[in-house]
Amino acid sequence: MNVEAINLRKGLALLNTGQTVKIDTFMDDEGDECGYEAARAFDLELPDGTWLADSVDSYATATIH
Repeated sequence: MNVEAINLRKGLALLNTGQTVKIDTFMDDEGDECGYEAARAFDLELPDGTWLADSVDSYATATIH
């Protein structure tokens, strides 16, 4: 399972399986917990019980019209 997209404001991640999961923790550039506005990284629990951490910079900003 891979994260295809994230919505920081809603705290959700879209998986390549089509499922959405809640982002558990946002972290700033010093590794401290923070709100989505200052997030540089995040972690979440995948449906199979494993954990994933990734950088916010790994995802491009997209707008939907």
